Amino acid sequence: EGNVSSQYISVGDIEADRVIKQSTDIGTAVHEALEAYLKKEEWDIFDISISDQNISKKISQKFIADGLKAIDEIWGLEVGLILDGLYAGTADCIGLVNGIPSIIDFKTAKKIKRREWIEDYFLQGCAYANAHNVMFGTNISQIVILMVDRDLVFQAFTVKTAEFNVLTRKWKNKLIQFDTQKIKEKLDLSSEKEFYFNFTYDNETSISPTEKNTYGSLYVHRRNIEYINLEASKKMGVLEVWIW
Repeated sequence: EGNVSSQYISVGDIEADRVIKQSTDIGTAVHEALEAYLKKEEWDIFDISISDQNISKKISQKFIADGLKAIDEIWGLEVGLILDGLYAGTADCIGLVNGIPSIIDFKTAKKIKRREWIEDYFLQGCAYANAHNVMFGTNISQIVILMVDRDLVFQAFTVKTAEFNVLTRKWKNKLIQFDTQKIKEKLDLSSEKEFYFNFTYDNETSISPTEKNTYGSLYVHRRNIEYINLEASKKMGVLEVWIW
């Protein structure tokens, strides 16, 4: 029985690996085709005798027919972005969508996803936008996710300015969810020590982890920290760290 179970697990792992590789291969082929198309280069170089290549070609054709119409102007493709050493990534496409500066992301899927399932895509887009705004002095506040599934169904998901601002705050909060062990190592704290921090923005609002009882605190450190606000302007805040 043990051998049979192990065999089922092994077969399941092999199938899972196959599915993951297939999805990755299709996604890569589609991205490469769309990048070539938008650069006005030869893009239809698929070997349709191979099943995955045939699927990739059909998905690419659907993107070109329905998904790219709203893109008025391309500012960059596969744009490398970095934000003050805190975040780095590569945006599929940056440009104007219906005349509005936007981060544009191409997604393939087995089935079109519900909007509530893809918040991570939106947060990633906000990260790209904030980095681009700082690096190039732009004011991008729109995210456009273009998605095509294996049934060749197309769906566009758009994040406009109001939602963008909410998601940007959420993304920035994720950035400050420190790894406790790493912070202790950087502060050269022994494992039995505890710490707590609070960051106060220039408008006197603040963020911090769940409050701890710091009675008997041994050490408090305060330091001015420069940060980027939602308008991509540099501001000064105050970081306070308690160690006990």
